[in-house]
Amino acid sequence: MTTIYPNTQKEIKSNDRPFHPLLKMQAYNWLETLRESGEVNMFFIRRDLQDEFDLTKARASELLGLYHDGSLEEDYNAIYKTKR
Repeated sequence: MTTIYPNTQKEIKSNDRPFHPLLKMQAYNWLETLRESGEVNMFFIRRDLQDEFDLTKARASELLGLYHDGSLEEDYNAIYKTKR
């Protein structure tokens, strides 16, 4: 399971809020690493995403949808550019 900073754990786990930027960043990095490896079918990765980040099925599906439609990459790029 991916390590998440303790002070953000509760906010990240919230099912009634938008995804925390830290979770988006970590999930994007994790998904990109898997995609680049070529070892998995990215359309069937939801269960692994759910297990890796301890998400509900619905939240993992929502996050994966953001990855597939490019929104997660846009958010990652926006976060990364502001951190430089």
